[in-house]
Amino acid sequence: MKNIRLLYVWATFVALLFSGCKKDDDNNEQKLKNLTLEKIAVTMKASENIAVRITDGNGGYTVASANKTIATAVIEQNNVKINAIAEGKTTLTVSDAKGKKANIAVTVINLIVPGESLTIEQGSTLTKALTFGTSYTVSSTNETIAAASITGNTLTITGVGKGKTQIIVKDTPTQKAQTFNIEVTSSFAVEKAKLTLVNGQEEVNAVIKGKDKYTLSVSPEGIVAATVEDRIVNGNPDGKNIRVKALKVGEGQVTVKDDVSGQIATFKVTITAADLTIAKTEVEMATGATVEVRINTGNPGYTVSSSPTNVVTAEVKEKTEKVAGKDDTHHYVIIKGIAAGNATITLKDSENKTITIRVVVKSKDDIFEIDSNGVVTLKSGAIAKGDIRIPDAGTSIGAGAFSGNAEITSIDFNNVTKIERNAFLASKKLVSITGSKIQVIGRIAFASSLVLKEVTLPETITTIGQMAFMNCKKLEKITIKATVPPTVPVNAFKGISTNAILYVPKGAKSSYEGHVEWKEFKEIKEID
Repeated sequence: MKNIRLLYVWATFVALLFSGCKKDDDNNEQKLKNLTLEKIAVTMKASENIAVRITDGNGGYTVASANKTIATAVIEQNNVKINAIAEGKTTLTVSDAKGKKANIAVTVINLIVPGESLTIEQGSTLTKALTFGTSYTVSSTNETIAAASITGNTLTITGVGKGKTQIIVKDTPTQKAQTFNIEVTSSFAVEKAKLTLVNGQEEVNAVIKGKDKYTLSVSPEGIVAATVEDRIVNGNPDGKNIRVKALKVGEGQVTVKDDVSGQIATFKVTITAADLTIAKTEVEMATGATVEVRINTGNPGYTVSSSPTNVVTAEVKEKTEKVAGKDDTHHYVIIKGIAAGNATITLKDSENKTITIRVVVKSKDDIFEIDSNGVVTLKSGAIAKGDIRIPDAGTSIGAGAFSGNAEITSIDFNNVTKIERNAFLASKKLVSITGSKIQVIGRIAFASSLVLKEVTLPETITTIGQMAFMNCKKLEKITIKATVPPTVPVNAFKGISTNAILYVPKGAKSSYEGHVEWKEFKEIKEID
């Protein structure tokens, strides 16, 4: 019985012992933790450092990289410190003291794509195929030097102005960037490095590969005049020329600045003295008249003198005229007749070259040549100017005698009975004509005298030729003192003022209205 009791006690002890060991094992299992991390995947830029916190584990942490050329890591306190080295992917494995493990997937991207250095000529373009990314933005640090655009994966760069700048391309999804270092060059220049001109001469120097917008400067000032003009090739604009006109003897320099690129080109100019030449060296003129003698070549800085001074006066003036659509500036000797006589004018230029003009001044009556038949013409070299009166001996005006005259303002025909064809055709300043013995007016005698306003014809007039007063657009008063209407073709007064009035002798209106030629006038009035 005693043995049975001892056996029971031993069995109970063993059972309690096993029960305690199992409880200790259960407590140990409850204290072992899983290893967890703040992140299990990270994306980093090359050279970037980040920390991933260990959120739970059993201490004694270590970390290993599957590819240390892409990323490395160390444990600092409860953090995994990751250092991105190069573009690519790797896995970091974190372990604790109890053998628990956790992984971090690391992706490293290199946002800086190796750049390139490119040279481009101003005004031209080049293209580059992009080898990274899918969707891009592009910018230039200085668009006055180079501009850029992207189509698909093709980058197009345009050289704008000389200099250096950068073109930066970014891939929007990855933020990768590539920088292109751009240098824009230009062959901007002028064709000739030096011009040699005779004073007063002009020459052009072609601009090569410019942007057609230039600023010019001359040193020293006043030695030449320089302007920019279109260069025309086969009738079409083809760039620009620099037109240079020599103004005085010496040497200078013209500077051409391209306003777009800022580039500068220069060329030298040497000016030699010109011979002094004029349009004519002999002049015949009437008292009160003015004659202009053009200075063809010379060296500006002119002085002029006349002897004797009581016969003529002279001065030099500059005049600008349109020639072929361009301004053409020349100097003229302006001579005024004071009194009848002979005179000499001496012209000197800045290089002390001289030339003389012999002048014969005649009284106004001396400007007419009258032959034995009384036919009046203008003497050679003479100029009819202002109000003129035909001398008593003149009875007929020769054909074309005063055609195209630019100075006569009115004419008293005095004893003239016949005015031949074209006699005063296209007189530029003629305003009025009168005559007391005129019988016949030839064809187109006064046609196209555009400022002629008034015509008075005597009772002796019998015939007015074809187109005699055609296109005298301002002719508005015609007085005819003949009671019998003169013979006149329909076109004699064609193209005169639409308000023109025909004045006829009292009682003669019906006679004029009875002729179809005179009925063309809208209004016919009688005079006493």
